[in-house]
Amino acid sequence: MTESTIQQQNTIETQVTTPPKKSKKVLLIVSICLILFFGLIGIISLITINATKEPLKASNDFLTAFTSQDSQTVYNLTSDKFQTSVTLQDFTTFHSQYKEMGLDQAKIVGRNIKTTSSATIATLTYTLEYESEIWEIETEMIEQDGQWMLYSISIK
Repeated sequence: MTESTIQQQNTIETQVTTPPKKSKKVLLIVSICLILFFGLIGIISLITINATKEPLKASNDFLTAFTSQDSQTVYNLTSDKFQTSVTLQDFTTFHSQYKEMGLDQAKIVGRNIKTTSSATIATLTYTLEYESEIWEIETEMIEQDGQWMLYSISIK
């Protein structure tokens, strides 16, 4: 082979391996779209975590108190609206019924959280298990004077 033939082969190989400029633009656009997509998912996740963090803590504190404290202490964790519709005496009766059933020894096996668009009301549903019995507790928390308080509770 002559030297000019080798140069032509090298030139041809170089031309074949160089991608066209159009592919670089498409790759750049796809990369930017992926970065924006994952960034948006991250922002949505952060907003969701922040929107549910305080009501979740308040609900967990309420359930902890519900299973381990006296009725008056637990009743103090309820909102004004709750206390308007449920007297301390009625709450004490409700509280003692479920304490006797072993709710204080149950293990949380599931949790679901929903908040309103204004993030002032949160509904938390817990699934509890104790000695092959399953309970579902739904707490509705409401923001009152900057604090999350119990608005309603149901146990099934």
